[in-house]
Amino acid sequence: MLNRTRAQLTMGSHPNRRMQADWDADGERGFEFEVLDLLPPLDNPDEDVREDLQTLLELWKENLRIDPDTSY
Repeated sequence: MLNRTRAQLTMGSHPNRRMQADWDADGERGFEFEVLDLLPPLDNPDEDVREDLQTLLELWKENLRIDPDTSY
């Protein structure tokens, strides 16, 4: 997903227009990508982890005190 996000931003085709505008203005040097957490390996590879990922996202936003109005 990280490679896909970077490729979309580089090609000017990221679906998040605010993020794309910031990338266009600041370039790659204006961004930092970091893995903050990992889910444990799945016993069932067909398991849907979207709810778990959303929970982690909300926890990290709260932990980092990210303003929802200014985040991507």
